[in-house]
Amino acid sequence: MKKTRILQAGALCGAMVGFQAHGALLGINPPSTSPYYADFFTPGLDVFYNTANSGATGTFTAETFSVPNNGNIFTTGSTQAGNKVSSTFSGSFLLTASIAFNTHDNQYEVTSGTVTIDGALPGVTSGTGNLLLTANLKTGINSFGWGTKAQNEFDFLFTPTSGASSILADFFGTSGAGGIEVHEGTSTTYTDMTKSFINANAGNADTFVPEPAAYSLAGSVMALLGVALGRKKLAKI
Repeated sequence: MKKTRILQAGALCGAMVGFQAHGALLGINPPSTSPYYADFFTPGLDVFYNTANSGATGTFTAETFSVPNNGNIFTTGSTQAGNKVSSTFSGSFLLTASIAFNTHDNQYEVTSGTVTIDGALPGVTSGTGNLLLTANLKTGINSFGWGTKAQNEFDFLFTPTSGASSILADFFGTSGAGGIEVHEGTSTTYTDMTKSFINANAGNADTFVPEPAAYSLAGSVMALLGVALGRKKLAKI
């Protein structure tokens, strides 16, 4: 019986490792129909990953191929607090993330990282080197998502730290949250996170508010209501 259980446990661990080898996305998407929508779209990125220790650790980078880069777009929804525009801008994008495989959680996770967007955005900043938004990447469990070669996507979460006042307001300040979808551009060298890859001037990224603020507020209210109802039921028992 003990031998059977050991074999079953080994098979389960093998299946988990096999699943991780195929990756999993975080399921975040730019909510373009939301009135709270805010999104930076930045094309023309170098996307590369340098890994070591048989894929146990690595550094992921997505950065503007040329500075300043043209063709970037910033879009906001109708009820955003800051700059309600849809405009192209010249500027730069830089995301760096330290990635490590956590054997306990059986997934790749961000251990540290930042994202910075600079640029000349009409009505907000005048210079291509002016700061629009900077943020710290979320770390730990469920902080990183990666897909297959066909999916061509890498997901990150972040907390804003500073930026132009109107942009920071669109991302709900330093207590807000954001998501990033990076597409590396179907690199011929990318297979999975166990190997290094590079793709020059072919990637793009969406840096956005992942869900309407009203949804988060409604979720908090419903959660508190659920706790209150649960306590009321327990009191009757």
